[in-house]
Amino acid sequence: MPFECGLAYGAVKFARGKRDMLVMTSTRFSDKKSISDLAGQDVAYHENEPEKLIAEVRKFLAAKVPANQKVRGGDSIWRRFQTFRSELPELIKGQHVSFEEIESLDYLQTWLLSATEWQANVR
Repeated sequence: MPFECGLAYGAVKFARGKRDMLVMTSTRFSDKKSISDLAGQDVAYHENEPEKLIAEVRKFLAAKVPANQKVRGGDSIWRRFQTFRSELPELIKGQHVSFEEIESLDYLQTWLLSATEWQANVR
């Protein structure tokens, strides 16, 4: 998604106030093949491993939190995500959506609603 990344980078660079973004890709240096203007932007690599992706996003977001605030660790977030995924088939039963469908981007809104409902009921 070089075009979308370029738009986001431009918005961050020229925005009023402090903005930043997390750029992720699956393999090291693959970003250099398609986007050459990311100088100074650290790219996170997840190697197509969801657990690594969660750890990188957590690290990025945790850096934005005040030092006196607690932030869950990557392992804790991963375990909660695994619990959510195991309970997702039950959550979507009444929505007439298959597990395979809800995991596609076409059903992102349904997935987010299910995740929000689950999160509200689990601590």
